[in-house]
Amino acid sequence: MVSAVGYRGAGVGVWAKTAWGAALFAIFLAIVLWFNVVDFYHRHFFDHGIVVLVDNLARIGFLLVLSWLIYAPGAAVAQVLLPGAHRAELTPMERSVLAFGIGIGLWHVLLLIMGVAGLYYRSIMVGLAAIVLLASARHFGTVASAACRILATRAAGLRRGVGIPEALCIVLVVVCGIWLLLVRGLYPGGGGDYYTHYFYYYLDVLKNHDLAPNDVWYHYFYSKGYGLFFLGMLLTDPEAPALATFCCVIFAAVAMAVLAQRIAPRSLWPACVAALYLLFNVIGDARADPRAFDLPALHVTVTKNGVPLSEGYGSAVQGSPLQAVAWLANTLGTYGITLDAGDVILSGSLVPLEPAKAGDLFDMELHGIGRCAARFV
Repeated sequence: MVSAVGYRGAGVGVWAKTAWGAALFAIFLAIVLWFNVVDFYHRHFFDHGIVVLVDNLARIGFLLVLSWLIYAPGAAVAQVLLPGAHRAELTPMERSVLAFGIGIGLWHVLLLIMGVAGLYYRSIMVGLAAIVLLASARHFGTVASAACRILATRAAGLRRGVGIPEALCIVLVVVCGIWLLLVRGLYPGGGGDYYTHYFYYYLDVLKNHDLAPNDVWYHYFYSKGYGLFFLGMLLTDPEAPALATFCCVIFAAVAMAVLAQRIAPRSLWPACVAALYLLFNVIGDARADPRAFDLPALHVTVTKNGVPLSEGYGSAVQGSPLQAVAWLANTLGTYGITLDAGDVILSGSLVPLEPAKAGDLFDMELHGIGRCAARFV
């Protein structure tokens, strides 16, 4: 992120600033129309082809809009509260981190108040976002123009062979950021028990337009402060928490790079720290090694709509799931069929089967490994 807090816009024409601001607002309007009219989540979630590409492009555009919505109010507050002499001591990146951090705090407080007051309506959030974008349009033009000048200067230096190692490190950080965006930001998903109860609390908040305790009542104490999640979901769709989280992870990576720059100036460490942090978020999920578990003694419990339903052990499958997989491999081998790396094998159920109907929520926990949930629609 490039900051223009402190830039005076020297040499930047009014028309250029207006054009950049108008472009940002046009992107915002296009995003609102896409998610409100096309409604990919509810109408096209299982589709393929061009509609998926356009939806992902809309989500990427929303990342730009959301980042600016967070940054702009923070930059305005920093401009008022931070003395000019102190602002001058900070680099543009440091001012960006400061503004983004302030912006996150402002939005969380405002959205908490709005949630308690029952003001979680799409129309209100769209209007609030539009006001912020219009009020900060000129500043966005200054930032965008300053970023273009910096890129042009860097490109000219690279043509002369100056700053190549630094440029390669920046490219590495960008690649890590894109990788994180693809696997965590755009791809639908949620770790741990997200789809067991977190997600359903968020949906009930949107349905009821407030944060009051709902069907997932205890999440009032867990999740009522997740204002950016609700802002994103009201501006786009229920998959927005991944995008809001991505913005904050990028902010954390930039903050770490800024800190490393203070510790080790004029070195490659800032870019390396940011890249490592992003890579950790891409591949840092804990994975269970089956060799570390006593599979016959593996305990599984299942609930249906929050009520305990059944439980079982790995020994219920031919004495051990490994025995079932070995039998499958030997049987398929007689037909010339092999089991290959990456194949998903269902070794058999450890609990009795149960009928399901629309609205049922099943939760299964493999003790010591993890849990998953499925809601039938």
